[in-house]
Amino acid sequence: MSETAHHGVNWMEMRKVAFILVTVIFCAVIVSVNASSVPTLHFEDSLAETQSDAVNDKTSSEEIAAPSGTNDKININTADAELLDTLPNIGPTRAQAIIEYRERNGGFITVEEIMNVDGIGEGIFSDIADLICVE
Repeated sequence: MSETAHHGVNWMEMRKVAFILVTVIFCAVIVSVNASSVPTLHFEDSLAETQSDAVNDKTSSEEIAAPSGTNDKININTADAELLDTLPNIGPTRAQAIIEYRERNGGFITVEEIMNVDGIGEGIFSDIADLICVE
């Protein structure tokens, strides 16, 4: 039989089209199966995980800096150098500077005022803000 059969249909071309069609469907199935077995990570999931890690880090800092007693925050108007030294990134030199500042200025009115102490800027304040209070 010739390549062109009844009604002018080229069987060789039809076989090529059928082969391409089967190949495309096969590839689509493979991609679909692989895509369903690979877990997807959405931005919101990643953000929630990052925030959860930050909360866990803050909790461990609070455990280190919390004095024994009912109040879990350190009162920067009454704490001694040893207690202030337990705050993250404070150390003995900054603890002494905090005490000297409050003695010179009659105590702290707000926790943000601690940034007026030499050596304590916004970075250190953000580390200790949730761990301190003024009373």
